[in-house]
Amino acid sequence: MKKIILLVLIYGCHSPTKPDLEKEKQELIKLDEQARENHFSKNAKAMAEGFSPDFISINRGSVSKPTTDESFQRFDNYFKRVEFVKWDNNKPPIIRFSDDASIAYVTVDKTVILKTHDQNQHETLDTTYFAWLSVFKKINGKWVLDCISSTNK
Repeated sequence: MKKIILLVLIYGCHSPTKPDLEKEKQELIKLDEQARENHFSKNAKAMAEGFSPDFISINRGSVSKPTTDESFQRFDNYFKRVEFVKWDNNKPPIIRFSDDASIAYVTVDKTVILKTHDQNQHETLDTTYFAWLSVFKKINGKWVLDCISSTNK
């Protein structure tokens, strides 16, 4: 009986370590900074590899579950057509976590300015204001993008 009481006291009093939410927040902010760098350096591979195996995209009224290869192809084709002038947050991202910090959502308010060229090499600047919600999942200690829902003005 004494052994049972001792086990109850040891395990009952042991509280799980609370996640360091500030550290996790900084990791997610760093991912946003890396995404910016990936856009300017046109690194489609890094963009696609940052997605979870079950990645979901909600965009332009459609829901899709692209594979890593399909995401790579989409980014690669996009990056070949544009030059980024600006890909910047208008406000700091808002970041929220599940209680165990295994899931986070990040709301973003961003201005994107693209430079494109038509067949006659006439340059056009296109400015778009985006708002999106990214859902990240922590898998094997690493944050990966699990779902994104995007809108633009």
